Amino acid sequence: MNKTEPIIVDIEGDEEPDIDGGLVKSKLEDFIEGDDAIRNMDPSNLEDLIDQSLRATTQFYEKGSSPDTTAQISFLLRRIDELNETKSELSTEERALQICIEKSDQYPDATRALIEQLVDNGFCVRAEFVVDTLADSLWKVESRMAATDILFSMGRRFMVNPEKFASHIETKLNFTDPDKYAETSNMIEALQIMNHDMQPSWYHGAASKLLPILEQAIESNKGSYFLNLQARQTLEEMRRGELMSAVQGLPIELAPNCFAFRKNGAIWYLSPSENREKAELLASLPGPRAKELSPFELQKLFREMPDLFSVSLADYLNLDSSDPKVQRDIADYTVLTKDMMRKAISEEFDIDITDFDLREQFYFLKFIKEQEAKDMEYVRTFVRKFKEVGLRTFLSLQHNRDLGKEIIIIGHELPQADAQAIFEKYSEIVDVANEVENYIYENVQADDVSEEQVATIRDNVLKRGTDLLVKFSKEVRTAYEKGEVIDSEEVKNQLETYKRESILFASTFRGLREGLPKDKKDTEVFDIMKNVSFETITGDQFSEQDVRVMDHIFDDNYSSNIGLRDLVKESFHQRLENPEVNFYVVRNEGRIISFLSLQPSQNEKSFH
Repeated sequence: MNKTEPIIVDIEGDEEPDIDGGLVKSKLEDFIEGDDAIRNMDPSNLEDLIDQSLRATTQFYEKGSSPDTTAQISFLLRRIDELNETKSELSTEERALQICIEKSDQYPDATRALIEQLVDNGFCVRAEFVVDTLADSLWKVESRMAATDILFSMGRRFMVNPEKFASHIETKLNFTDPDKYAETSNMIEALQIMNHDMQPSWYHGAASKLLPILEQAIESNKGSYFLNLQARQTLEEMRRGELMSAVQGLPIELAPNCFAFRKNGAIWYLSPSENREKAELLASLPGPRAKELSPFELQKLFREMPDLFSVSLADYLNLDSSDPKVQRDIADYTVLTKDMMRKAISEEFDIDITDFDLREQFYFLKFIKEQEAKDMEYVRTFVRKFKEVGLRTFLSLQHNRDLGKEIIIIGHELPQADAQAIFEKYSEIVDVANEVENYIYENVQADDVSEEQVATIRDNVLKRGTDLLVKFSKEVRTAYEKGEVIDSEEVKNQLETYKRESILFASTFRGLREGLPKDKKDTEVFDIMKNVSFETITGDQFSEQDVRVMDHIFDDNYSSNIGLRDLVKESFHQRLENPEVNFYVVRNEGRIISFLSLQPSQNEKSFH
């Protein structure tokens, strides 16, 4: 066999038909007998060889239509290493394991079986290979399961010399360089797994070398807050010999009406629109409700459970799963779902992170990943004082760190009751911004909107309230320096006004989008909404052109009912003459596109 001839069966066509597993196995066995063929094999054919075997093995598991070929592959790899005189940086076994990781998303059960077969055949890989594999692959959803298998299976071999293995892990632990934090997080995750699987030899060998590194980083408040917290929880469980529990076995509610379940090393979510009653039942187990079900009903529920949860976090939040940064955030959020992590956050911030929606939790994750542990005390103090509304206000401003510091000033210098009332008002505006953001992601095609466009829309909702808080914080600081007392009532009233404007903005966005002709795209709505401005005025402040535009809006909205249109327009013109009526107006490049009128004394409002 020359170096370019295919090793096993060729499969033609765009779609993958069933492979002839018997022929694959037969050709593998024939190939094993030919030492010259093995010596002359082109290394680039190894991936095709393993891919065909994994496909055949997958068919064996799913349909029983093909024989299991993992034993033949395992033996062949051993022969390749024995006979091939060309040595590379990686051994054949190591390259095969890399291929398994790359294929694990496509052939999960088959790759697991092949890894186990390699271990059973006594394959040895270098300790540094295992550590490098974990550093590169443990955080990727598609390779996490295979990387964990390697850790479980191959890692045991190095426990005969755990100090040496720990030395390789030590090279990956870096709590001072932000560019290395992600790799360090992977190693901490690996330590948790090994701690669970390799007691007691692991603890007395490798752990004794690594524990002081974690202790020193924790005591010195090194690393990001997220990384430091992860290290603290890992150190605690390593000392107690426990595993940091995560979402496994039963679904849990991670956020309001958001249920999740761990399978294949990743967190999967229940679609917001499907199977909610069943998920709520599962999330309540074990508990009193379990007694209401027969053993057969319980067993049926548990069988169905993995299939119920099929939405990835990227799809749930409309994130670009091909972006490595997004992949990293998703992996870190998986760590954040663990019970000990959530318990620690609850204790340190005096909040329950489950009370925040999933997107807000994602913002919180990004913040604690970027914030150094040594700089977190002022944030913890602030959130403990103002709870959920304080954190929600703080997170909404984290695109600009200086704005976050301005909010801290309000919380520090104002009487707590006044500051609490201000943050509650602003939090209501944040709720509207979140609703608009969620509406976009749930209703707009991903191709029609970018994350930057959504961020612009969100910022438009928040901008006036944000500007007001920043301005007020400077007034608070000046008053404090002069020993004066500042009145916060005006700010509260203005925030109430801005909340109404934000509601009008949300209604305008929905109205424009839902009124689009079918041949128009959502991008046209975004082009309009990114250039809008708000104002709150009385009728005497409108120009004649403004009134003509508003009359035209009535004509469009009530074109099918002329009688009702005339009644509404008559009421509108009466309101224009009433100085007690406020008009909340949205303009696009100066032109009115929607407005809301409100007469507080009569609690009457009208949106157009």
